Amino acid sequence: KTIPTHITDDPRAGGNGALMRSAPIALYAHGDFEKIKELSILSAIVTHNNEIASWSCVILNALISLVIQGEEKQKVLKRVLVLYPDIPADVKVVLETDFASLQEGDLPISGYSLDTLRIAIWSFITTDSFADSIRKVILLGGDTDTFSAVTGALTGAHYRYDGIPNSWKGIINIERI
Repeated sequence: KTIPTHITDDPRAGGNGALMRSAPIALYAHGDFEKIKELSILSAIVTHNNEIASWSCVILNALISLVIQGEEKQKVLKRVLVLYPDIPADVKVVLETDFASLQEGDLPISGYSLDTLRIAIWSFITTDSFADSIRKVILLGGDTDTFSAVTGALTGAHYRYDGIPNSWKGIINIERI
């Protein structure tokens, strides 16, 4: 494997920038969860050499891949726990969270990768449309562009292109994609 072993636990390197840009890996390596892990970590450490930042990318990309496969919202988190038994404890706690019972005030609003992942999963699990999911994270305040990008990647995989409100599609030209 090409996964480096020199990933740090320095929390100053745990920002959400790597998470925000990692979703294409889920599409590229779709269904190959070891490849998703490897590429997510390699991509993250370029700018965020931190174990939690790296694992946040792994988890997001695994979730996206599972959602594309049609995994149900209620089962997707447990499936990731089975796929990656070596998840760091802090990340495992997020995946074991009862998101349906969380309120907005329960969520840490920061630029830390794990907080952003938690927000995206919460919004995905507790809404019934792409638009509601995006609106929900914007209303939290804070790093709304990154929260929306990460949430949009996850919820977009679930609701697909047709789930995006037509008024939001604007200049998206699906024929060019």
